[in-house]
Amino acid sequence: MYKKIALVFAVCFALITACVTVNIYFPAEAVRRAADEIVEDVYESDDATSIPALLKTAWTELRTEAMSTGIFVDTALAQDVDININTPAISAIRSSLEARAPQLRPYYTGGNIGITNRGYLEIRSMTGLDVRSQADLKGLVDADNSDRRNLYYEIAVANSFGSEAVPQIETLFADSWRTKASPGWVIQNNDGSWTTK
Repeated sequence: MYKKIALVFAVCFALITACVTVNIYFPAEAVRRAADEIVEDVYESDDATSIPALLKTAWTELRTEAMSTGIFVDTALAQDVDININTPAISAIRSSLEARAPQLRPYYTGGNIGITNRGYLEIRSMTGLDVRSQADLKGLVDADNSDRRNLYYEIAVANSFGSEAVPQIETLFADSWRTKASPGWVIQNNDGSWTTK
């Protein structure tokens, strides 16, 4: 009798441990690469007619076509986990962020907004802005932060990470947003202080 009870407890413990092990794994490097790709696309959307942007678009289309026909396997995919960032919801959010980026650029360069250490925008100053521009800025920041929040959540959902992974995704995106920010933009350091890049 005691052996059966001990066996049941051992099996339950093994199952719980296995579940915990599955939930602990988070492919941070793969998510970082996905974040870098998305952030680069958003920041480059200001100048979609530039040669690098056109080449990147052509390469993306070629790679997608080649992978769908099985001609080659992307080396990044072969080396690590494939993070799904191409769902309809994520694609719509990316398009929205890219469309808004040119409108935000003057506020970045003017020091009116900064990039937080959680991957969001924060209004830092309204200096030099008339009432209409202040309202426009607030609307742009609110819309962008809403898209970012939804993007992080949708990436967690699309990859079955669970909502508990959203803070990790935010942190990885924050690193990309700040690292790829242009010189002169305001960014928040990990310790909460603000600096001009």
